[in-house]
Formats: sequence, structure tokens, C-alpha cells
Amino acid sequence: MSFGVGEIYGARASLNVWNPVVDDGEFSLAQIWVLAGPDEELNTIEAGWKENGKWWFQVQDQVLGYWPGTIFNYLVSSASRIEWGGEVYNAELGDHHTRTQMGSGHFGNEGYGKASYFRNIGYMDNSGKFIDVEARSLKKYATRPSCYNVEVANNINGGFETHFYFGGPGYSTQCAN
Repeated sequence: MSFGVGEIYGARASLNVWNPVVDDGEFSLAQIWVLAGPDEELNTIEAGWKENGKWWFQVQDQVLGYWPGTIFNYLVSSASRIEWGGEVYNAELGDHHTRTQMGSGHFGNEGYGKASYFRNIGYMDNSGKFIDVEARSLKKYATRPSCYNVEVANNINGGFETHFYFGGPGYSTQCAN
């Protein structure tokens, strides 16, 4: 999922964690990317929010550290885009796509209880307030939709707010190449 609206000062989401099958030398991850700058000079960090010139990293209510704004060219004061989602590294060792799973190993369209999810997706504005991202504002993409996919939803009453399910099994009859 990708989201961009003016200046962004932080990102938030809750996600569930699984134990996917991962081939040797490969990885599968779920993370938040905070980005700024042109593609050829892109600055990124994996999670955080902005206070006093630093990008802070927090898990639940525990501050773990920060990246100082001074180490960046474009993330000095704000980000221009946030991405939430999964990624699989395919070492391309066989004659077919990797067996490394993303998320739970189930497709996003299988939904709650099977697929991985990001919920309560939001961004921080310049006043330091987190704003819920509307589902229609998210740009959905999957580079290998026959191997891994994503499904966006909005459930205000269920406590998930804007959320999406994602994942997939990797190599299978549906994902042959």
C-alpha cells in the first residue's frame, strides 16, 4: 500500500505476525516505509515519526531510538510518502518463483484469520496529530499478484479502521513462474 499527501511527519499501523516458510538465503518481511526524495536519491526509514529534528522508532508505547534528521537529504523535516506492506526476497535459485511465503502464507483475499494484516493505518500531520488514512486514498499494488496479493478494507465498527490483508504462498500451481 502506498499513501502520499503533502508533508508527512510519521506513520502508524498495527500488524499481526506469522512464521512464514522461507527458503535458504531469502527473507519475508512486513514493515512500514517512510520515504522522501526522487527515486534515484530516495531516503527511506522503516518506521518512525518526527519530533525535534529526529525520526523516532516506537513499538507500542516504548521508545526504542531514533534516526537524526541530519543524516538525510530529503527526510530532514518531513516525508512525502508512506508505504505499508510485505516483501519477499527471491534469490532466483530454481527454475521457478521462490517458495518463500509472504505474511501467513495465505492470500490477502482470504481475509481475517488466514491472511496477514495491517490495521489502524495512519499518518502524522504537522501538528503532531495522527490522522486515519481513508481506504480510497491508498494505492494498492502487488508485483506478483499470482503469488502474493492484497485486499483493502475499512471497518470502523470492528476496531480495525482502514486496514488491508496481504500475503501469499509463493511458488504454487497458481504461481508457477
